[in-house]
Amino acid sequence: MSSELKVALPQGITLLAQVSGDDHPGIWISLIKPDGTTEWICFAEHNPNKPQGQELHIGAYNATDDEPSYYESYFKD
Repeated sequence: MSSELKVALPQGITLLAQVSGDDHPGIWISLIKPDGTTEWICFAEHNPNKPQGQELHIGAYNATDDEPSYYESYFKD
């Protein structure tokens, strides 16, 4: 990841937004818990492996799974 922004929330929780410029450039948002562990929450990325016009994808995680619970093209049509 190339740059980041941290936002402190109540109860010792922090949101971490990271920007990447690698093969799948995008923005990833993570939750940093008071104990220091990190979990991914959501992301928006450019996936060059997808069909033209469908490269922008969004995804979301839930607290019980390491794989995205939602991953779709931002442009459905």
